Amino acid sequence: MNTESPALLNSREIAAIYGVSSVTIIDWHRAGIIPSEVHVGRVIRFDASKVAAALKRHKQCRQPKPRGPLMVPVI
Repeated sequence: MNTESPALLNSREIAAIYGVSSVTIIDWHRAGIIPSEVHVGRVIRFDASKVAAALKRHKQCRQPKPRGPLMVPVI
């Protein structure tokens, strides 16, 4: 049985992994995109493996952005 708990990272550490700001990480958390493991007062800690899985699921669910102007045929 594995009794080790996962390493919990703060928003700055998660932000460094994904190349975004810590504010973006907090925004993603508030939007429900990524889960937190510990949230006591202003202290938030994240499990890196759960964040990775959540971002992978979120990326798969997002619609691709349209590229260029929409061309409407003239009849």
